Amino acid sequence: MLLFIPLLYACAPSIRYFNVTPYIDSHHKEMKGKMSIVVDDQIPENYHFQEATLQNFKVQHFRRSLQVSLFNTFEGSFETVNTEERISDRGWTLVLYRVRPFYELVPGSEGNRRRVLIRYEAGLFLNGKRKVVIDEQALSEDIVFYNVDEVFQDAIRQMCKQIYISTVKEYSNQITVKIQ
Repeated sequence: MLLFIPLLYACAPSIRYFNVTPYIDSHHKEMKGKMSIVVDDQIPENYHFQEATLQNFKVQHFRRSLQVSLFNTFEGSFETVNTEERISDRGWTLVLYRVRPFYELVPGSEGNRRRVLIRYEAGLFLNGKRKVVIDEQALSEDIVFYNVDEVFQDAIRQMCKQIYISTVKEYSNQITVKIQ
């Protein structure tokens, strides 16, 4: 029986690195200037789920995966997109402060159907001044029986889409203020 426990841990599902791009065509907007992306140091490089049913599920290179996914989200809209360690005093900066993924059972479903809920907090800055705080949650569209990583990535994709929509809204508000 003691040999069985290490074998279970060795076979635990994990994602080593992921790279998602959200579907934002209907919200796409050309935005002037630069976008800097900062992923806070408090977001771990490797994320280990604490839930009893997924306690061995790990996401390796979590911070880097978030940086690349956010880069993918904004690269077609801004003239320049880069990743930074701190808030830039020129142009737009998106700071991702907190990302907390949860798996939950789908209400009313039979069996082992789960979806992923991501709670996140971000700040959007213009020329070093905070313009908006984004404190939201994103829910995966996909539902899983056993393929945990695809649903996890879908929830991150939904989070990036929501952040993009909030950024477009704030960008439009700033353009309107300048015109008036």
